[in-house]
Amino acid sequence: MSFTLEIGNADAVADTVGKMIGRITYLGAVEMPKEMGDWETKDVHRKRPGKKRKKWRRGSTQVQTLFRPHSKYETQQSTLYQRRLLRRLRRATGRKIITDFIQLKRSNRPILRASLIEQLGSRMARALFESVSWK
Repeated sequence: MSFTLEIGNADAVADTVGKMIGRITYLGAVEMPKEMGDWETKDVHRKRPGKKRKKWRRGSTQVQTLFRPHSKYETQQSTLYQRRLLRRLRRATGRKIITDFIQLKRSNRPILRASLIEQLGSRMARALFESVSWK
């Protein structure tokens, strides 16, 4: 028993699928970083977007950004203060204090509001629907 499948307009179908793959690649390479940067400047109100695009692996792209719970300056000053305090303790006691004394400044609150994450999701979905279609 043999099974034969014939497709009319196979070249048109292959062309459409090829265009779709090109649009998806363009979305990952250009549209996603652009939307992430626009979201950071307009919605999060950052002066300069801190987005990073990871290296290409088999045609896919990942975009990421870094949000700190405290400012970079604030955490550096806290670390420097703790080091100075540890140095003073070592001098005062005359012993070498071996401990994990220096602790990073942390917060239990969420770093981003839920509304900002929802806005990013809606922006990315809109970019996806605008750039990728079967047309």
